[in-house]
Amino acid sequence: MSGENTKLHAACSVAYSGGTPAYVWNSGAFTGTITDTGTGDMQLLMNANDGMLETEGIILVSGRGQPNAPRQVAFAYVHTSPTSKQLLCTEEAGVGGASVAADLNFDVVMLKEMRP
Repeated sequence: MSGENTKLHAACSVAYSGGTPAYVWNSGAFTGTITDTGTGDMQLLMNANDGMLETEGIILVSGRGQPNAPRQVAFAYVHTSPTSKQLLCTEEAGVGGASVAADLNFDVVMLKEMRP
């Protein structure tokens, strides 16, 4: 993907409350369901008409309002299907410590290549 012909395809912001993830806002491309499959592991589902193939664009994930700064946080995205996106999150157990799975707030931006 060259980045020259991209558009915002979907975006959302997710926050945890009482150990349960929920959308703070959603561009409408994602369904209302977030499947929490374990600590630091969640599945975002997209509407059937809003799915995106892995080769059609990029997904950017970033942490938001991390309470344990300056610990290092990492997010990984796994393309499981055009309408299902798995997000994994790890955080240092302590500054300089080993990484462990963590439930943290995050934002997602999906950019899609516009093909002629």
